[in-house]
Amino acid sequence: MDTLKLSRKIINLTPNHKLTTLTHYLQIEHDAHNALGDCLATAKIYQYCFTHSI
Repeated sequence: MDTLKLSRKIINLTPNHKLTTLTHYLQIEHDAHNALGDCLATAKIYQYCFTHSI
């Protein structure tokens, strides 16, 4: 699943759709530039987008 395309459709109040921008907007804890941290943040963004697309 491409969370970038999904977030562009669901989240339209951010200036861009970078991982750090979205985690800040959604108040998700994010250990930037860490593979596991990036994966966990991406999963939370996906969950947010999925629940708000229904």
